Amino acid sequence: MICRYLRHIDLVAVYQGLDSYNFGHGTPSLANIHHAVSETLAYLLEQRAAAAIEFLYDGGVTWHEFSPQDVAAEVSDLIERDIEELADWCDIPPPVSEGLQDAEWFEQFQVFTAVAVDKGPADYFELQALLICLHDCACWLYDRKDIEGLMTVLARIEEAASGFAYVTAQNTAPSRQARVAANKRHEPTNDARKQALKEWEDSGALYSSKRAFARHNHKKYGVMQVTVERWITRHQKKGVL
Repeated sequence: MICRYLRHIDLVAVYQGLDSYNFGHGTPSLANIHHAVSETLAYLLEQRAAAAIEFLYDGGVTWHEFSPQDVAAEVSDLIERDIEELADWCDIPPPVSEGLQDAEWFEQFQVFTAVAVDKGPADYFELQALLICLHDCACWLYDRKDIEGLMTVLARIEEAASGFAYVTAQNTAPSRQARVAANKRHEPTNDARKQALKEWEDSGALYSSKRAFARHNHKKYGVMQVTVERWITRHQKKGVL
């Protein structure tokens, strides 16, 4: 999967078909999204694409001007960032979809979403990312015909949607203004990330692994060990701070 926290949705296929998706007119399912949630997810993913491109280019362009592959990549990065910020706020590991058996992942996912919803309203974009992940899980469960699991996730979607509606009501233009507010809220974490990655570049070779570095240093950055490990992993992948 292109996004570490999505288990089912094909984001590239979504952005290949979203321009022709006809909201409210019984259009067939978008990409591999189940028809029962395609309308909701089409809207969420359209908003997420707009936010991702606006965040990168500070207005002046729209996501429609980019290739589906590029939009999917930027949306993936933004979902990952928001889910990881939410995980840090909730002090719980994020629900990584890679390398886990289905039952193990679903248990981890349920714990994460329960804690995230019960914690109370996060910011607009974190809740939007959480809703996308919940709907992704619902699509996965629809595909597996797991009715019991699906009922649990749909109930969690309803709870998360209530929080999202509340946050949205506080900001009638939850686009650039909301992203700026989110960035300001996360400035301490962003500063800690930059400090951690600089120290990793400067002294990481002194440690046996990134896990050892994270275990030794995470408390001074004010985050969990797993968060520092994620920062380093993404830094290594992208090659930038």
